[in-house]
Amino acid sequence: METIQDKYNALRSSIQNGDIILTRGKSILARLIQWSDKAYFNHALVVFRVGDRLLCIQAMAQGVVPYFLSQEILDNADFCLIKPLFPQAHLDECVDAFFTKTQNGEKYNKFALLKILLAEKLGIKSKEDFSQRDICSTAALWNYGSTLPLTCYFPEKIGRNYITPMDAIRFADPAQVDIVGDDSDLVTP
Repeated sequence: METIQDKYNALRSSIQNGDIILTRGKSILARLIQWSDKAYFNHALVVFRVGDRLLCIQAMAQGVVPYFLSQEILDNADFCLIKPLFPQAHLDECVDAFFTKTQNGEKYNKFALLKILLAEKLGIKSKEDFSQRDICSTAALWNYGSTLPLTCYFPEKIGRNYITPMDAIRFADPAQVDIVGDDSDLVTP
């Protein structure tokens, strides 16, 4: 059985600036997200490469912050890469714009996350607009993804006013993204 360290070591050389990574966490909150969304993956982040260093930009409790990618991945049970199929120069520009945009210190909206979890589990349609709220999946898939644009993840395609990390797999368009290392179909959430 492959460990998370083995998988990271095998895929590290293919991780590029601008990739989106989905992780499967082990915390109570991660398991709550997995349960409510019938999901394997529960967190989304964007890779920010600085030379040979791999960092990530992610929405966390303290806000949208940069963090060491290896530490984030190794703190989880599994991960996969969502590789946008755009020229690297364009991805670099979009990551720079996303990094600049997130430097404003916008806080993670914990109440929006709770509302989304309830909406997913109970099948409730919410009229609230979550599209500008920086929870992990809106930060990675909408705020960053819209600068590319990853139209397969736009609200019009998904049919609701929020996006979950697992939606990155559910709504992936092979013409726009390549998914690497996704073992979610091998395990029941």
